[in-house]
Amino acid sequence: MKVDITILCDNTVNTRGLLAEHGLSILLERTERQILVDVGQTASVVHNAPVLDIKFRNPLIVLSHGHYDHTGGLRSLLHTFPEMDIIAHPDIFTERFSIAEFEREVRSVGIPISKGELIHSGVHLHLQKEPAELMEGIWTTGQIYRPIPEDQAIAGLFLDSGGRIKDYVADDMAVIVEGAQKSILLLGCAHAGVRNTVEQAETITDKPVYGVIGGMHLISRKESQIRALTAFLKERGITYIAASHCTGWNAAGIMNTQFEFVFTAVGAKLQLHI
Repeated sequence: MKVDITILCDNTVNTRGLLAEHGLSILLERTERQILVDVGQTASVVHNAPVLDIKFRNPLIVLSHGHYDHTGGLRSLLHTFPEMDIIAHPDIFTERFSIAEFEREVRSVGIPISKGELIHSGVHLHLQKEPAELMEGIWTTGQIYRPIPEDQAIAGLFLDSGGRIKDYVADDMAVIVEGAQKSILLLGCAHAGVRNTVEQAETITDKPVYGVIGGMHLISRKESQIRALTAFLKERGITYIAASHCTGWNAAGIMNTQFEFVFTAVGAKLQLHI
């Protein structure tokens, strides 16, 4: 099966005319169907698509979790697709905060558009914790079971501005594209942990993961932790990684020597056969 993937929003760009911002959006295309995994922070997706000669065909929107840099682009998309379908976890609209460890700077980092505004605009919301088959062979992981708690990327995240209630980002989920023998995994930020997410994907499809694409949230991890994850991925038979957004340059440098590796930028086009 052939799968076409385009990075429409990412932290970096190296092509004239495209916009980068802190955020992520991945366009998945198979035959005539389109799925947009996350929508960036502002209007980068709407700007970049025509520059890349991409014509949207009312894509299905999947939100990996409720942070502003993955959901803020919804408002700009509403003008083009006021009745779009959105798949997300029920906790996607939770108010959430980031508090820097030393400066104690408090930032609101939740989704910057309300459930009421989306519904009033005509959006069709599909909120569920369980895995969902979006179309034949393409799934959401649903809420991810976390048997490896230390794998979670939740440092500095809280459900209150006082930093008293830890935010475990329970709404974090990913998208699985299933082939005949193996699958690929599209990550938003992997707050649930890359290892936990891979294990859930393999449980859902009963097929090994061949490739991982997206944000791996390794930017603040120690080298020993990155190498441990690298060893896990190699043991699981994963050979292809296209990392982006929150993965971090240190992790990219390590993984570049171990896998068929791409550190993506806005406009990157990936064609995979699974």
